[in-house]
Amino acid sequence: MDRIAQQQLQHRESAIAEIHSVADAERRKQSVRERLLDILGGLPDYNGPLNSRVTARIEADSYTIENVIFESLPRFYYMSPPTFTGLTNLAVIPEFFCSPATHKKGSRRGKGLPPIWL
Repeated sequence: MDRIAQQQLQHRESAIAEIHSVADAERRKQSVRERLLDILGGLPDYNGPLNSRVTARIEADSYTIENVIFESLPRFYYMSPPTFTGLTNLAVIPEFFCSPATHKKGSRRGKGLPPIWL
């Protein structure tokens, strides 16, 4: 498997080395996009309501943090990263980008497993 991965990385490296202009980059971008969509089986054709709702809100004197959940497809929920309003010190934002599941007793993180976003 390592040999296959190395071959694929070398192929990618040579394809990127051939990019010398904006047009080349656009062609590469389109090629990668088509390949990914082919692997995924395309994107869903859904334009219905998102049914978003705020599940938690932390309000402080100078900022508010909201957790928002929405349906990207019917009954397929997505919890977006926290939304910050009024926060001017952006250096603290990365600390908040973690799954709530990682902080609960008996969480996947406690068992050495990565968090799962549902």
